[in-house]
Amino acid sequence: MPIAWAGLFANLTQPLSMSYLTTRQHEAEASATALRNATDLEPLALASCLYEAGQCAFLRGQGDVALSRFSEAYQVAPLPLLRIAQIQAFLFNGEYRAMYTALGTLADARLILPTLSPPDPVLQPLIDGLRGLSARDHHRLAEARYALSQAEVGLREQQLKYDYFVVQLGLVEVLTRAELLIDAQVLLNKLDEDMKLSQHQWFRPDWWARQAHVLWAQGLREAVAKAARRGLGAVTDYGSSRALSELYRLLALTMGSTPPEIENAQDARQRAVEAARAYSSRLELGRALFTIGLHTKLFATRATDRARGSGFIYEAEQLYRQMDMPIPSTTVTTVPLL
Repeated sequence: MPIAWAGLFANLTQPLSMSYLTTRQHEAEASATALRNATDLEPLALASCLYEAGQCAFLRGQGDVALSRFSEAYQVAPLPLLRIAQIQAFLFNGEYRAMYTALGTLADARLILPTLSPPDPVLQPLIDGLRGLSARDHHRLAEARYALSQAEVGLREQQLKYDYFVVQLGLVEVLTRAELLIDAQVLLNKLDEDMKLSQHQWFRPDWWARQAHVLWAQGLREAVAKAARRGLGAVTDYGSSRALSELYRLLALTMGSTPPEIENAQDARQRAVEAARAYSSRLELGRALFTIGLHTKLFATRATDRARGSGFIYEAEQLYRQMDMPIPSTTVTTVPLL
């Protein structure tokens, strides 16, 4: 079978970079177009090209493009791993109902698959990881911690480095939200060593975002600002842009209440919204819109600015409703860390 979950990464000849992913995405799209127009359709070859184009788009933060390519690939060749690729895009795009529907059909298919061929050892840890990340998004922390811990074991055994880092970073977030800060820091330190050993720096900005959250939970404002700036500096051709929005939101939290600092915080939150629209998950976009809306309303001196803040909050609320998630409270006196 030419399609494997780690296929995009197993044959990389250089570290992940934005320029490399852009080039490979364009090549995969061109190959897919040629295969679509071919006289004799080769389903697996087309699905493989679509999968690669989708993964490149996904890593670049293009959630809608990734979902489109994964969905077409699965329609052409309905393989379980392609279904999982589609499910990860549902998660990124905040389409949680569609995600759980797809997980249900995958579970039904897996009841039949073992009778036809040996079960794929990759499937279960990937499913556990997706379930854990969804539970994290919905603040079901005990469920998320269990699922992500189960996924981590399987992904490490299968040596799926990309998925392993995603799951571990998700687990750090869960531990931080559960106020298990020592455990979160221990895991961060381990991830730091893993990234250094593997020379895999694509997720370094995400690592700094998780570190900043741990420091914020300890009340270390200056350390948070330093970590957020380190994270922003790590967003390079070899560092993912998907954490940009979160890092700007974290930096804004560290700024004071003097007029210049309020203006700087507003600028950081505006940058967070712009980055979220370009690179981030639907949930992060909702958080970025909500926090800039709340900041604008809290510090506005003109009615037009307050109206603009209400517009941001309205857009955020629409996103939360689309995701079937509770809307954050607007009856606060400071901008919270979402």
